[in-house]
Amino acid sequence: MSIERIPDLAAYDDDGEWMGRLNEWLSKMGLAYFEARIPRDEMKGFFSDKDFCHVMIGPTNRFTDLQHAVVGRKGQLVHDPHPDGVGVLSEPESLRIGVIVRQCV
Repeated sequence: MSIERIPDLAAYDDDGEWMGRLNEWLSKMGLAYFEARIPRDEMKGFFSDKDFCHVMIGPTNRFTDLQHAVVGRKGQLVHDPHPDGVGVLSEPESLRIGVIVRQCV
């Protein structure tokens, strides 16, 4: 789909409603977004038999108080929208991932 059809979720960041707005938009297509944490020591085993793209969320070297989101596959960075391409810094205990799934009907 064209980028123009995708809502600007950054506009909702200040009120903390971005995920609700995202899910409201996705539900019209039968989809939903959710996030989970995978412990670092379980990550290799978790992704060993799974192959899907996901969002990886975490701190970045550019900010101390903001989170950054990148595209991952099997727990590895595949696309960083920022030109420096650094991705997210490793959190000591877990990786926060986000996925879009098809809703059950």
